[in-house]
Amino acid sequence: MKARILALSCSLMVVSVHAAAQPPRDNQRRAIAGTAVITGVVVSADAPARPLRRVRVMISGSELDVARSAITTDEGQFSFESMPAGRYTLTAAKDGYATTAFGAVRPGRPGRSVAVADGETCQLRMQLPRGAVITGVVRDPYGDPAAGLNVVVLSRRFAPGTGEQRLQTTPPNAATDDRGVYRLFGLAAGSYLVTALPRFS
Repeated sequence: MKARILALSCSLMVVSVHAAAQPPRDNQRRAIAGTAVITGVVVSADAPARPLRRVRVMISGSELDVARSAITTDEGQFSFESMPAGRYTLTAAKDGYATTAFGAVRPGRPGRSVAVADGETCQLRMQLPRGAVITGVVRDPYGDPAAGLNVVVLSRRFAPGTGEQRLQTTPPNAATDDRGVYRLFGLAAGSYLVTALPRFS
């Protein structure tokens, strides 16, 4: 595997803006508490499946000002209570596993939303496949290890609306150590372009 080192130059413009003080706005959106409950379990995609602990489950939707998160128990269970009625999307993430949205056919693909009504309890089951690992060594033009570089992976994905395939950054990223070695883990099965870039402080 070859990694290319790119030299980048950036031009920065500093703009000073003085904003006049404005009175507080009383029409800001407020958090809404509801009576719906979304609960479930996260299991591995292995056979047989087993509950996964300490998985971070994130939920977002138009009824929430900010996304909420929960950590699964030793039994792989999670729960979101006092949810307002609406439609929500859920994503599960854990080190060593490929981040997956609920209802997605495979990691990296959009999932399906979950609709709940007032007073309803919705129970879900999510599966996480083990992630793949890409590792390698980056060297400079003289053959010496290149330390302190930021290594990212790009994959081709369909752009919403146009249907065109575009290269997009795919988490995670990593930095080369003093031996020039990098290790990227938790990747879904697929083809990737590995790129090494200078790290900007």
